[in-house]
Amino acid sequence: MYTAMMSAFGGSLWNFVGPVQNLNQMAIAHMEKVVALQLDSTTAYANLAMGRLKTATEVNDPWSFMGYLATQGSYATKVGEQMIADMQKLSRLSGEFIAKAQSVAQEEARAIGGTLSEAGKGAAKKAA
Repeated sequence: MYTAMMSAFGGSLWNFVGPVQNLNQMAIAHMEKVVALQLDSTTAYANLAMGRLKTATEVNDPWSFMGYLATQGSYATKVGEQMIADMQKLSRLSGEFIAKAQSVAQEEARAIGGTLSEAGKGAAKKAA
């Protein structure tokens, strides 16, 4: 009786390795996407900052300084919009990953449950 259950458990354990490998591959692909997003974001923020610094170098009198200060609001708006866009992209990527991971985990749980159920039925028949 226990031999059949252990055999079924061992078989399902080997079946578990495939989905774990799949989850690992999905996690690595997700990390690559997140790193790419971070690099793109860093480039965008650096470009915004460099543009702002170049504008600051054009300040040479009180009037140009007042003009520079007047454009601070639009700069802050651009940075805020970039941050919102980045967070939306990250949220979308994370949601996709979570949905895929849950799907793989649910499929594997059903497969293991079915295998153990069959093994239990077989063991019960042998015991009877």
